[in-house]
Amino acid sequence: MEKIEEEKHQAVKAKKKQQRESRKVHEILHEKFQRYSTQSNKKERKDVILLAAFVWKKKLEKDGLSIISPEYLQTIMAQCVEQNKTEMEKLKKQRLEREFQNEIREKEKEFLQRIKEAEYFHKWKKQEELFHLNQIYLRSTLRIAHGRPKPIDLFV
Repeated sequence: MEKIEEEKHQAVKAKKKQQRESRKVHEILHEKFQRYSTQSNKKERKDVILLAAFVWKKKLEKDGLSIISPEYLQTIMAQCVEQNKTEMEKLKKQRLEREFQNEIREKEKEFLQRIKEAEYFHKWKKQEELFHLNQIYLRSTLRIAHGRPKPIDLFV
């Protein structure tokens, strides 16, 4: 019994030790890569333009824009981004308008459904009243025919 408890205790200790070690490794890696910058990149990989915007040179060559100056290319890219933003705003407005129209359509549909149900209920109520009146009339005619009329039957 004591042996089992001791084994469990040792297993817990080993697990905690492993967690501490993995936490230390994680902290070391975090410290190392947290300070990653253009300067450290120049030393390690000789990449000068780490933080510069990516330019797809093959695509520019394919489109025939490889001879354009970088400043002009940047203005073209800014215009494209602006066009994309305006198009997204326009699409968002269209979507909102479409949703608004769908809501209105649904409300109208519900309103028409309620009107139809009210008409149906009104017709049903009239039929029910007419049925009861016919039943009263039949009852009174049967009572008169069998010779046991009530005073109200003589008025019908």
